[in-house]
Amino acid sequence: MPNSNLINISKKGESDAIYRVFSIARLLEFFKTRTNVLVRPRLWDDPFENYILKSTGITKDGDSVSFGFQRDLYGQCWTFERESDAMWRIYSPDKMGVRVRTTIRALYDSLYQQVSRHPEISVFIGKVSYETQKAMVSQLKNRAEMQGVLDTTGQGTVRTLLMKREEFRHEKEVRLVYYNHLKNDLGDLFKYEIDPFTIIDEIVFDPRMNNDLVEVFTQHLRDMTFSGRISKSPLYQLPNLKVSI
Repeated sequence: MPNSNLINISKKGESDAIYRVFSIARLLEFFKTRTNVLVRPRLWDDPFENYILKSTGITKDGDSVSFGFQRDLYGQCWTFERESDAMWRIYSPDKMGVRVRTTIRALYDSLYQQVSRHPEISVFIGKVSYETQKAMVSQLKNRAEMQGVLDTTGQGTVRTLLMKREEFRHEKEVRLVYYNHLKNDLGDLFKYEIDPFTIIDEIVFDPRMNNDLVEVFTQHLRDMTFSGRISKSPLYQLPNLKVSI
């Protein structure tokens, strides 16, 4: 992986584990279709996502310009957070979610290998940085820094997707980003082929899921030839405690 395609992450960090929580239905679809999906940031809930490219640019001459290439970015959100109560409650509201695990390198390579033209300026993975809203807005006034958004490597543009307000710091996000330099008409979704059975090495069920369902889904995943570790999160299990009196 070129260093320029790894943003806010050290070269040593390529092997770090990352996680994602989504529904069991989405996981089964992922295994069946062998397709991974990145989305345009406008589909994300936070209105501050991609706030720099959503802004109106003001040239030295006072002319107003818009950043049309904001529509050329697609992203997928993962996290360094192995587990938290908030993560399950937000991303598995019906208690039917799963947490999958991969590594930064494996996820990056899965996309890099599928991009036939100029993957070195199209495929990136980076850690999100968190700032106050005031600091983020003040960046817009730094002309030299904002001109860096227009660099030819794509890194400056992609960095605009790696900034969030500090209220979201608990998410500890890392994002896979595709920059559509070819400007193909992809719509709001960018899909690519992937082998989920080699990318995903662990599946953990929601700690609130019914045990019978866990057994059924586990068997189904084994029948689909998934050979990685499968378990149910012990987050809400009370251990066999003993107290000295």
